[in-house]
Amino acid sequence: NVKNLRIAWQRSAVADELRAQQPDLRFGNSFRASPLMVDGLLFAQNGIGLVEAFDPETGKTVWVQERFEGDQLRGQPARGISYWGTGGDARILTVRGQYLIALEPKTGKIIRSFGTNGRADLLPALGPKATGFASTSSPQVCNDVAIIGQAMSDSPNRKDSIAPGIVQAIDVRSGRLRWTFNPIP
Repeated sequence: NVKNLRIAWQRSAVADELRAQQPDLRFGNSFRASPLMVDGLLFAQNGIGLVEAFDPETGKTVWVQERFEGDQLRGQPARGISYWGTGGDARILTVRGQYLIALEPKTGKIIRSFGTNGRADLLPALGPKATGFASTSSPQVCNDVAIIGQAMSDSPNRKDSIAPGIVQAIDVRSGRLRWTFNPIP
């Protein structure tokens, strides 16, 4: 029956709405987001690292995440996003730049009570040598914390310029740092 398979729909790496806002929008070729399905919607980071919700039957965009004031239409995608929910409280968690961001799953609006105005800064916990934060995987949710590792380089010319891969646990409700773990003693 494989010969009968047909493409049901396709999506651009960035929603048409965003490309219409900025026709010269550029994004890299490292698009590798894994969608997450929750309550009948698919969620995934797009080609510039913003979360989009879309209909799994048609591929049509339902929403693109609300952006912070001054947030540019550029960035890099990560490999995934995470979901946390209990009772009536739920959120989509995503890393964009040096921040863990909490979004309302039905609307894509920023949950402003999370962290500082909707995002938790991941850079301070990395220590004084850290000049930036990079992550290529989704936050891993365990009970009520989101666990985020940092991508790091082992190249000799960069070994002293970045933090040593500190793992952080952020409270999914408040956005506060709960603990850190340094895998390299």
